[in-house]
Amino acid sequence: MSEQAIQSKTARFKLSCTVDIDDLPPAQEGIPTIHLTVQSQNGVAIHAILKRKNYAKAYRTAQESPTGAFLIVQGNVGRIEGAVIELTEAGLTVAPKKPKPESESPADA
Repeated sequence: MSEQAIQSKTARFKLSCTVDIDDLPPAQEGIPTIHLTVQSQNGVAIHAILKRKNYAKAYRTAQESPTGAFLIVQGNVGRIEGAVIELTEAGLTVAPKKPKPESESPADA
């Protein structure tokens, strides 16, 4: 026998995606939740429900980054309907962009 198939029915799938802060609007005041949908180039979409307070804080932190930033949306995979994946227990993390190294021009050498 050259293969063995193993299955587990208790696994939880986690998923994360990275979004450039420049692609997102700020949170509106007076609403308790943000419904964030991120669509990939191949048509698959991630949908997450986030607390407005958490989204606004992450957005503000990302905007204050001198080099720009990405928001990392992560959570457990919930329902999948067509090409839309629902994230449960979703959260945000801010990842600052790394500055591009300065290259010397031939005139500087």
